[in-house]
Amino acid sequence: MTTPSRQGMIESQPKPKGSWFKSGGGDSPGGNSWYFFLSTGHWTDVPKLFKSKKQFSVMRVKKPKKGFDKLTEGKARLIAHSIGDGYVGISKHDYNIKYEVSDKELLDSFETDLVNTYGLKAMHGKNPSGKTGKDIPYIRLRSKLVFEDLMKYATYYSKDWRLKPLFLNCSSEIKREFLKALFDDEGSVIPGNKTIRLYSINERGLLQVKDMLTEFKITSRIKSGFGYMRNVYALAIKDLKLFKERIGFNLQRKQEKLNNLLK
Repeated sequence: MTTPSRQGMIESQPKPKGSWFKSGGGDSPGGNSWYFFLSTGHWTDVPKLFKSKKQFSVMRVKKPKKGFDKLTEGKARLIAHSIGDGYVGISKHDYNIKYEVSDKELLDSFETDLVNTYGLKAMHGKNPSGKTGKDIPYIRLRSKLVFEDLMKYATYYSKDWRLKPLFLNCSSEIKREFLKALFDDEGSVIPGNKTIRLYSINERGLLQVKDMLTEFKITSRIKSGFGYMRNVYALAIKDLKLFKERIGFNLQRKQEKLNNLLK
């Protein structure tokens, strides 16, 4: 976006939304730079790497569908996956929502929820794993409006993610879908001691999950000392039957593993 001073100078130009404006050069309206008048009513400058209006058209603001700001079960899953194996943040000039996971079922589910919630299509790609070098597929959406919407409900960095009051005060149905998706990403069914564990390096975040589970009458404990660096916490659930009845997994292979353990 343009700087506030330049924004004011450019906005004084009486141009309709969706139109282009060429200034004469430098930082003044007399410069030689292209600007585009967004549907939001603001001007944005075209990065220098784009040599034409046609090239810049791919960078126009992506507007989510009507009603996207409502907190739904699908959005709750997006929030959970973004905390688990995803990323919601700003890199350079991009507002990114990214989900990187090798499980196709999870990847497809995330994309479906993204489209149903915001009405926007994401791009697909692959990144090499830092451990094995094997390519891991990802889905990424660049959208400031979606970024701002998701940030209303939580923060997303692994070490200090937190759920905000706007989410914590939602319905039990919404919380259940959040927990399902979070356990899909970060939960494990441990056959040896018949336990379900949810792993994170963020103890405070796990305490919020623990409180949420208590609302479903599910008791859990948080233990430390897991992982190679012994800096990982595990939230452990012993009552597998109650977890299955009141929460469960969306991910088929984990749900089947839980079912087999309860036979």
